[in-house]
Amino acid sequence: MKISNNFVITAYLYVVLLCTCFLTGSAIEEKKHHKQWELICLQTLKTQTQTTLKETAPTTTSIKYKVTAYCPCEKCCGKFADGITASGYKICPGDKFCASPLPFLTIFDIPGYGITINLDRGGAIKENCIDVFFPTHKEALEWGVQYLEVKVIK
Repeated sequence: MKISNNFVITAYLYVVLLCTCFLTGSAIEEKKHHKQWELICLQTLKTQTQTTLKETAPTTTSIKYKVTAYCPCEKCCGKFADGITASGYKICPGDKFCASPLPFLTIFDIPGYGITINLDRGGAIKENCIDVFFPTHKEALEWGVQYLEVKVIK
């Protein structure tokens, strides 16, 4: 059976995100919210497996994006600064994800940030713009605004 890049990347993200929460010693309540993420990932893995069995190649497109950054503070998120993304995912310490107008669970390879997944939306996010998540406002400001060739993996 041929394994697609999508399957490998999705499995990698699944392992990294789950391990991050468990290895950082997050509270039991936060671990419960990772069950939701686990179900989403398992569903995605199932879809990718079905795609793999059909032997269709993953689509990777490089697009120039304006890449900005945000954190879960009120200054960045306004009234939505509750620690829960637009997809319903509860943020845990060490999480890495982004906001974009593309469908949830779209995978991006962002230079300087790494492989990440779309779990959020943003009022200021428009076409060809991605907002990467950082745990602190200081880190988000340090990222600034960058124009990068980003790989979109579908």
